[in-house]
Amino acid sequence: MRRLLTVLLAATLIVGACGDDSSNADPQLVASLRSRISESPQAQGDSTFGMTDDDITCFAEGLIAELGAAKIESGVDLSFDAFMATLSAGERRAVVDVMLGCVDVAEVLVAQISGEGSLSAESARCVVDGMLASDEFRDAVGESFVSGDSTFESDTVVAAILPVFLECLTPEELANLGNS
Repeated sequence: MRRLLTVLLAATLIVGACGDDSSNADPQLVASLRSRISESPQAQGDSTFGMTDDDITCFAEGLIAELGAAKIESGVDLSFDAFMATLSAGERRAVVDVMLGCVDVAEVLVAQISGEGSLSAESARCVVDGMLASDEFRDAVGESFVSGDSTFESDTVVAAILPVFLECLTPEELANLGNS
């Protein structure tokens, strides 16, 4: 419960900062970055995590605030994956945190996980909240843009996420893991 409260507090602070119309970011840089984000496959409405115009603005302003205008200007013409490869692990983590503060990926993930039928909506919500609260998982998300999906299979990430499954799943759900 304390973890969930921490995540909700952090998300509220980030979303509150993004919703503020008094952004100090250069409007031309925000517009340029918004355009690049809008064109990316990750932001397209028909993708898994379609982004609204407000999500894209929040993400653009948040990236500029976290990484600085110079870093954004130097990478604005790169693909997202190529841009992420230019960043340090800490900067990649900051990008993931900004994204999670701007885009409600939790609802999509809960629907996908519970929609498969192996987990209840309540268990899926608990798992998703636990994963998104995990520093190791969020670091793996940032690293996956550079190294691929194998980062989620590291011992560190598995050790951080396993307790989430043990805490969130019913005995029946645990017994059926891997059987679908």
